[in-house]
Amino acid sequence: MPISPARACRIVLFASAALFAFPALAADPVPADRDDAAVEPQREGGEDIVVTARRRVERSQDVPIAINAFGAAQIESTRTYNLRDLQQLTPSLVVTNTNPRNTSINIRGLGNNVAVYNDGLEPAVGVYVDGVYLARPGQTVFDLADLERIEVLRGPQGTLFGKNTSAGAVVVTTRMPTFDPEAGGDVSLGNVGFRQLHAYVSGPITDSLAARLFVSKTDRDGFTRNRFDGRLGQDFHDLNVRGQLLYRPTDTLTLRVIGDWGRQHAFTAGTILLGAIRSYDNGANFANNYYDRAARLGYTPVPADPAFRITDVNANPRYAMNQHGINVTADLDLGAATLTSVTAYRAWNWYPHNDGDGTSIDAGADFHQSNEQKQVSQELRIASNGDRPVDYVAGLYYLYQSIRAEAVNLYGSRAADWFLPPTTNAAVGAAALNDYGVVSQSRPVTDSYAAFAQTTWHIVPGVDLTTGLRYTYETKSGYFDQVAAGRSLAGLTPAQQAAAQAIRSRYGVANRYEAETRAGRLSGQATLSWKVADPVLGYVTYARGNKFGG
Repeated sequence: MPISPARACRIVLFASAALFAFPALAADPVPADRDDAAVEPQREGGEDIVVTARRRVERSQDVPIAINAFGAAQIESTRTYNLRDLQQLTPSLVVTNTNPRNTSINIRGLGNNVAVYNDGLEPAVGVYVDGVYLARPGQTVFDLADLERIEVLRGPQGTLFGKNTSAGAVVVTTRMPTFDPEAGGDVSLGNVGFRQLHAYVSGPITDSLAARLFVSKTDRDGFTRNRFDGRLGQDFHDLNVRGQLLYRPTDTLTLRVIGDWGRQHAFTAGTILLGAIRSYDNGANFANNYYDRAARLGYTPVPADPAFRITDVNANPRYAMNQHGINVTADLDLGAATLTSVTAYRAWNWYPHNDGDGTSIDAGADFHQSNEQKQVSQELRIASNGDRPVDYVAGLYYLYQSIRAEAVNLYGSRAADWFLPPTTNAAVGAAALNDYGVVSQSRPVTDSYAAFAQTTWHIVPGVDLTTGLRYTYETKSGYFDQVAAGRSLAGLTPAQQAAAQAIRSRYGVANRYEAETRAGRLSGQATLSWKVADPVLGYVTYARGNKFGG
């Protein structure tokens, strides 16, 4: 049964009161976003990875969460520079994409499916970079380097992380500015003109202010040839810049400001022909199959052999993508606890162009969906410090997201010949579909509010009980507005006009609607863990997450 916001607030306030009823024990604070290099323990022949999966600095082996954690050394030695590389290290993580916007991230087989291609639906696997949730999967495909660590957390994580994620989370932490000067980088070269540069410089500006600058540049030449114009396709060009300031005016206050900018573009050329269905199992011809259409239009397809790497498209398929953002994280040591604020703004823009028929025939002139996304988020949380009978983390979170989307289907001068069956009246088909265009505008908007809290009760040495609650209230609203235009049907008979309109209705007509959904839900988790003997940790967990509608 849905829980009202008022009742949920009472639940959260009661939980918070219970949390703060425990006596505070003073201890040296360890902010979750501090430079962990100073506290990272080392072992002979290996590395103990320090993680902040529970919003405090701990060894990964001491955390009762299904987690894969990778430190800087392993990330660099395996050249793990994006999420697609990361899945090679984490079997439960699967990242697939037909293009950056259509990126699907799954953990344990759960997460995104084709629904992620819908701008009004949210992913079930959250990606966080330096504490900031990336609301669209397309934001994750830029190069990630100069990292401190990556954590892949399986299962619902809403009682600790700002945005509720029902299937898991990928937590990326970049290296912080240092008060000792340092610089470095690497250069890589490969086949098909691959070249990659990573470079960073870090050091103090004053006794209390340090800065870090990181640049990443990756390029690769194309390796498919477009028969239409001779261009090489599937090239790749990625440029990223990230600058940071770290301000520590006192021992109790840390302020970290991160700004980043990135762009990516490619000439995508088109698909490689592997073949086409020409007949049924009984040998009967598959009507209007690819080769039949090509023969009817006098078109010679490219060889159906991937070894040739030949495409043939005339619509200049390509994409351009860019993003930028700023993140301000403040940690204030209150003695018994650390208060943390994470404020962020991000923008992501996606501009593709696709050949709608995959040939050099002027049929599908341009099919694409572009996005202009903006998000603002604010997280405020408090976490206990030091050794105490009960550790706690509690917080409030808000996310605003707006996506302006444009979907375009533009048909060329021979669209009717290519897309319609040969039994269609030629005059009707040409009037209906040739030079026809369907363009839609949409704008889904999300407002998400949440309160979360988690406690860890140290029952006896080595045995802990962790419990957490989260209440999320989310609203989504938006509109869809589609227009269509084409050749005049005035020269057709009434019957032909009706037939032409019936054809157009299958390819898109004017349409508009508005929609809205809102819901509030409670989720939580409970974990009983037992440190049998170092490094053996056993635990049992129950967790529940929610994925909202759209």
